[in-house]
Amino acid sequence: MRVQEHIGKISWSLADKMLFFGYGIVSIIQVKYLSLEDLGLFTILISINTWIFVISESFALQNIIQFGVNKQRRKRVNTYSVIIHAVVAIGISTSIYLLSQQIGMIWKVAEREKVCTILPILSLVMVPRTFCLKLLYREQRIHHVFLVNLVFFGALTLITFYYIFQYEALDYDRMVILYLSGAAVSSAFSIWISRKEIEFGLVGNFNIRTLLDFSIPNMLTAALHAIPKLLDSVLLSIFFPISQIGIYSLAKTLFRIFDEAGNAAFGLVYPAAVRLIENKNFSDLMTMITKVISFMLVSFIFCAIILESGFSSYIITTFLPKNYHFAIEQFNLLVIASFGIPFVVMSLVITALGKPRLTFAFTLLGVIASIIVFLFVGYIQKPEFAPIGIIAYFFITGGLNYLFLKKRFGYKLSMLGRALPDSYNYFRERFFVKG
Repeated sequence: MRVQEHIGKISWSLADKMLFFGYGIVSIIQVKYLSLEDLGLFTILISINTWIFVISESFALQNIIQFGVNKQRRKRVNTYSVIIHAVVAIGISTSIYLLSQQIGMIWKVAEREKVCTILPILSLVMVPRTFCLKLLYREQRIHHVFLVNLVFFGALTLITFYYIFQYEALDYDRMVILYLSGAAVSSAFSIWISRKEIEFGLVGNFNIRTLLDFSIPNMLTAALHAIPKLLDSVLLSIFFPISQIGIYSLAKTLFRIFDEAGNAAFGLVYPAAVRLIENKNFSDLMTMITKVISFMLVSFIFCAIILESGFSSYIITTFLPKNYHFAIEQFNLLVIASFGIPFVVMSLVITALGKPRLTFAFTLLGVIASIIVFLFVGYIQKPEFAPIGIIAYFFITGGLNYLFLKKRFGYKLSMLGRALPDSYNYFRERFFVKG
């Protein structure tokens, strides 16, 4: 697999992730007008909502890519997927709302009603957006994925500045309104731009048993994978005040540039891996695996060296609002977790090979380790050590993925550095070798 042949898709994917980076700048501005308490509460809302959709998408929508490649059964796959997606997403959020009193016996956050009440509405407006995005990913229409996210983040940005200019302040309720509005506008746009791919029916040789056999272990793995990154805030809020959750969320916001790079790789690797395995092209699959891991790892190590040398402290204290200053220590610790991201991404390859239960087992071990760390951090009342829970997850899960790839494909440690000579040869051919 030559990276040059996929420059177009990679470029659009990078542009898409730059939207997340751009909205990260808007989020920095939002922090200036938010109290740490409101920021912490809103973080918990978005974390729970995102976790619900991780469950729903992995259970329902991943089938669109896994089985929808076959055009003969595409309508049937789409039908099953959208129905299950809506039922699961709206069903879980509604259940949380109905059981909010019982949940309060463990999660004693005073403002939990403000979170539980809005979850069903937020899920309802996000279902079309997430379904249509998966259709676009299946077709590798990354430029249209970019446009859908541009509308989403554009709406969030415009409403943010409207509130700032109109009221000179933000709070939890206004953040909820702007997020609901962005999700609704983006959902409407996604339906329009993917209208040619929105086709339903019950024709095709595909049954619900096949879907469940793939989806259940895949869903369990994805739900587990998201716990250290999403439900960590909820878990930590059992031990610490909401203001501390706000500080922790700022460290994770800064870390998002690494996380989104991993998400970009997720979106590109899985469809490509499915196609290569379908064609039994294991040579190109191995090439893809080694290149993706190496390019990500080398880039992350380079960034980490710069940030840990004091650059992160300089940037945060010089350019960011004062609330971010409290998050420097946690962010520097989180950067270490980035070294495990490339190997966690490779869990998709293991899943595409038809081994979702193995992926689930690796993920489970990583999650158990992270939960133990989070609980210990809460017990000793040291919120500054909270990022170690995420580090534990990435390193343990990623390490197990690597050991499998080493056994299955003979993945040598020396391959981790192949990005360096590959990059050198590419730039040499591109800019220095003529004719």
